[in-house]
Amino acid sequence: MNQRDRDNLEFLLNASPEVIEDWYNQMDDDDIEYAFELLDQLKEDLDAKIYALDVVSNPFVLPGTTTVH
Repeated sequence: MNQRDRDNLEFLLNASPEVIEDWYNQMDDDDIEYAFELLDQLKEDLDAKIYALDVVSNPFVLPGTTTVH
């Protein structure tokens, strides 16, 4: 993710609902798809960080389960 992507993601995360609605009404389908791609990438990054924290904090519990091994 480059600086432009990070700036756009920051806008999406920090804009008020009214600003997002106004933005959405002005954008074409490609812009909206790009925004969803940025949000999906953020979700994947956060999921990976959560997974890593689970592995470190619970080394005897398999990630995604509550079973001790």
